[in-house]
Amino acid sequence: MIDLFISANLLLTQPDSGLQLTIVDTLHHKADFITTDPIGNLYLINNFTVNKYNAKGDSLFSQNFNQLRSIEYFDASQALKIYAVNFSFNSLFILDNTLTPQNQPITFEKIPVEQVTLLCASNFNNSVWVYDGVKMQLVKLDNNFRVTNFSVNFYSHADLSGIPNYMVESENNLYINIPENGIKVFNQFCNFVKNIPVKTEGKFIVRHQKVYYSEGGKIKFYNMFDFTYGELDLPFEGIQDFSIEKNKL
Repeated sequence: MIDLFISANLLLTQPDSGLQLTIVDTLHHKADFITTDPIGNLYLINNFTVNKYNAKGDSLFSQNFNQLRSIEYFDASQALKIYAVNFSFNSLFILDNTLTPQNQPITFEKIPVEQVTLLCASNFNNSVWVYDGVKMQLVKLDNNFRVTNFSVNFYSHADLSGIPNYMVESENNLYINIPENGIKVFNQFCNFVKNIPVKTEGKFIVRHQKVYYSEGGKIKFYNMFDFTYGELDLPFEGIQDFSIEKNKL
């Protein structure tokens, strides 16, 4: 479990290899994983509890979601509409910016795909992405969970073979990770665009045309502009989870 959060200045407009990261704050708190929203707020998820802090490290809200049993995925990429998901029990909460549920848990039976194995928010038209583990395809849903677009079957496409385990929307595209095959990029119409040759175990972050991912307790990145790899020069080791927002790590 994560029991230490460190915030460091991270000027993403600078070349990453020349960054001088400086520790600006330390927050001790138990968490299974963390994430941030576009405003720079921090969310620490521990089992079925969520604690929210602002960018200065001040505590804002804390909520328990024991109806979910545990939170397996938490998407705060839209600060006013947050998704707390438990895939094992096929349910999710939609939260506002105070972590107040806007619904009783939504069961995946209301989502018109056979098996939801991945889910993340979309900034376009208040919609949502899901991956159907039975039909093996990416599906785009509107605000009422109606299908608007879907991809080809992944196993019918040579570049998409494998089982996806993480996805996120960033910079107008959907990025989905297939650990043994790399990160795949789709446009808003579920059309495959390109492959990113980064093989990571799961979570990654896309900022300013760079893909950041953890490996061996370190944070590495791939630059989509010049197709180069790099590593952040951190003042600490043993990274268990990380997020990047508002030029901070």
